[in-house]
Amino acid sequence: MGTFGFQAGDFAQAERRLQEGLSVFEALGDRWGIAFALQGLGLVARYRGDFAQAAALQEKSLALNRELGHPWGIASTLLTMALISLRQGDYPRAVSYLKESLALFEELGDAASQARVRHYLGLIAYYQGDDQRARTLLEGSLTLARQIGLKDAVSQILAVLGRLALRQGDSDKAMQLGREALALSEETHAQWPRAYALRLLAASTLHQRDFEGAESLARESLEIYRAIGDAWAVAWALQLLGEIALSRGDHDGARARFAEALDARQRQGDRLGIAESIEGIAASAARDAAPERIVRLLGAAAAQREAIKAPLPRTDHGWYAPALSMAKAQLSPEAFETAWTHGRTMSLADTAAEALDMVHAVGNVAHSR
Repeated sequence: MGTFGFQAGDFAQAERRLQEGLSVFEALGDRWGIAFALQGLGLVARYRGDFAQAAALQEKSLALNRELGHPWGIASTLLTMALISLRQGDYPRAVSYLKESLALFEELGDAASQARVRHYLGLIAYYQGDDQRARTLLEGSLTLARQIGLKDAVSQILAVLGRLALRQGDSDKAMQLGREALALSEETHAQWPRAYALRLLAASTLHQRDFEGAESLARESLEIYRAIGDAWAVAWALQLLGEIALSRGDHDGARARFAEALDARQRQGDRLGIAESIEGIAASAARDAAPERIVRLLGAAAAQREAIKAPLPRTDHGWYAPALSMAKAQLSPEAFETAWTHGRTMSLADTAAEALDMVHAVGNVAHSR
């Protein structure tokens, strides 16, 4: 029904087919079919960044599957609900859904779905800075995916392992894994895994200080995400382009990219993404904005990271720490502590609003020079 559209990365086609299927199933009174179509439509909504709609559709699908006593339907819907929570930075909820779905997939003997669940558990461990657990889960998932010939899954797992290598400072290993992931995606013609591999290669190239190469790869990744309509991944690619611009000294370009990413992430409710974009805006404005504002924003981002247990990566391309140090040097210890504490008490909405306001204020100052 909508499966081909998902495999090809054509979510508009998937949505059309799923809507058509839902109408047919409703006319037939086929509750299993209705549950399946609702789950697929929820997945489309997730890719578009409408997480509220995605969650509502998945909850309807889950309720139907539970009423029908359909174990695979329950497990697969729980997996999709976990992906929604993952993209919003609600990792405890995502892990809860994943563990329940994994138990069901194990009972069903569904090795492919077990590999996927372990992959996502590994990804969450990566986001939360638990590198050892992430590696264990990802390597186990990779072995299983290879055994059953899931090339798309292998490509995506390799890309996460590459991100892990990059975070540990091994850009050569990250590049190797990125190239392997890209080659697999080209074999299957799957667009999302291709964009994912390109994103890793862009980040690895940035780590090696090849700004032009990194930007070219990141733009290609962005174009694919836009073409397939994955709003969350678009914001992710915009964030990377902001980091590339900042690393090469283009502060105006960096602020614009970070602001665009932040705007999208606010609509999606992506808590980790919001923190990342706020950090980027603060770093790109540190030379021109009031130091109190920089410290408030970084304090707010730090509090958000603590709340979702997603620590700042050890590699920040050399811009986060200097931005904080620059602002701190301009303030007395008391003023710094006041601004930091204030930031930690700010709501996400207020922090994002201040960050976007600062983008406009700093931009106006720059243009008036």
